Amino acid sequence: MMISDPIASFQQAYETSRQILNRIHDQGQKLFGYFCTYTPIELLAACGYLPVRIMGGRGKAEQCYRLLPEFICPFMKRSLERAMNGEYHFLSGIVQSYTCDAVCGCQAVWKNNFTNMDLYSISLPYNSKQQSREFYIAEFKNFIEKLGQPYDSGFQEKLRQAIELYRQVRQAVLNLYDSAQSGLLDISAEEMWYAVNAGFVIPPGQYLELIQRKVQQKKEISDDQKHSLSVIISGSEIGHPDILTYVEKTGGRILWDDHCTGIRSFEPADGYGEDPMERLVDRYMKRSPCASRSRAEDRWLRWEKKLHHADVQGVIFVLQKFCTPHLSDIPYFKDQLKKRGIPAIVLEMDESWEVSGQIRTRIDGFLDMVQGKNG
Repeated sequence: MMISDPIASFQQAYETSRQILNRIHDQGQKLFGYFCTYTPIELLAACGYLPVRIMGGRGKAEQCYRLLPEFICPFMKRSLERAMNGEYHFLSGIVQSYTCDAVCGCQAVWKNNFTNMDLYSISLPYNSKQQSREFYIAEFKNFIEKLGQPYDSGFQEKLRQAIELYRQVRQAVLNLYDSAQSGLLDISAEEMWYAVNAGFVIPPGQYLELIQRKVQQKKEISDDQKHSLSVIISGSEIGHPDILTYVEKTGGRILWDDHCTGIRSFEPADGYGEDPMERLVDRYMKRSPCASRSRAEDRWLRWEKKLHHADVQGVIFVLQKFCTPHLSDIPYFKDQLKKRGIPAIVLEMDESWEVSGQIRTRIDGFLDMVQGKNG
């Protein structure tokens, strides 16, 4: 799978992930699925599993309606559809960190219909108080115990190694973002999407090598790109990059993102602590929050810091239908952006992730408005 162009390798890995993971499974490697990037994948790696993110992606939702109501987000519909089609048969188990109610409710559907998989939940604290940290450590150790691993010196060493490997992976991705956002690396939003999402299915060592190779390919963006309209893409999971491609083709430059399949998964790269468990908990408690795990006011504090150092001209919220946690944040965010003179638009996508004529018209009109506002 090693292709001379890292981006082609990322895209190929993502599009053929089912075959890749089947081959890895047939070679004797155990694989463990997870839905959300709040899941401590380092624990899975230390227990001997390859963590594999369960994805929704683009496609039809047909069989899943026998088990789910209409008002469930496209991510859960598509992930269940794929499981019902046998695409996740190689998983030894699935773990879900308690995020939104829909995902946690759907876990019962998985448990009742895929009895060959072990299913686990990890509860998450909503604040960073000392009691919350102690609770989080207890949850992580309880999860390890359920997987049959003693938290002894041998396991702690395996955990240190896993933490260090994923720290390197996250830092490499953050370096990729930094190079792209500073204009030192010519990479489209579609290419960035594939680069990030391939990391959820490629073994981390191989992925790290590809990311580092891409970061080294320094090539500045063109003057036309530099003068494109700088926008932020924010929301939940983005199941296909077509909408990002259309934004850029229509005159927008995605300066940075804040969504579940973007940079939010990687900030920060690491945490601090005297032992590996404390270090791991610190990292997950400080990770860039999503709407399901934090208040809009707290998320806005992170935005303020970034907006202070970036010339953002518009914000495009790309949400999945029925994603109530992210929808509930929109009024507060739009109000704060309005105070800064930054226009925003909200786009809702279904499981097809089709950039329909209506969506294209709205993007066109929004970017025309932003262009007129900025002269």
